[in-house]
Amino acid sequence: MHDLLRILLVPLCLIIAIPVLLVIGMLVTSPMFWILVGIGIVVFIIFLYSNQKSKGYLSAVTGYVSCVDVDSSKISAVYLYPDKITVNDIQTIPIERVEKAFTNLYDQSFVHRGYKIKRDRYNITICYKTKEGASSSLSCVTKDNPISGGGPFEQMKNQINKLVGYVEPSHKNPSEPYEL
Repeated sequence: MHDLLRILLVPLCLIIAIPVLLVIGMLVTSPMFWILVGIGIVVFIIFLYSNQKSKGYLSAVTGYVSCVDVDSSKISAVYLYPDKITVNDIQTIPIERVEKAFTNLYDQSFVHRGYKIKRDRYNITICYKTKEGASSSLSCVTKDNPISGGGPFEQMKNQINKLVGYVEPSHKNPSEPYEL
């Protein structure tokens, strides 16, 4: 019985698979298919943008968050609103208590069997004062090699620093000799 099913199923799968592959091949070579795919991508981006605006946040980043009462082994989201910063929309830091934000890029690349394995991680650290007035920080690190790169992290850093009025010190190379 088992062999009979195998004998009947293989030709049946081929009979179904070959026309399906031909249709997919014709779709991929058709310009109209790519136009529809492009329209779908544009609609998806518009949906994400409108969803962001409807929720009211300015920017968001996801990653492993190190903060009080947050499990740093799970991926969390940090949202920047005009008046506050939230972690998973549960923990809230009022923007008045935020001091500054800065970003880092950690290159954790290594060589394995003669090939360089690229491992970049982006990090944003937000320095703030707790309710008691003590200095604290919130840190969010991406997973390995995020698709978006560090763009959202830089964008959030710039927006936070603009909201709190923090100006990053400029690093200029001195033109005249000086003593250390």
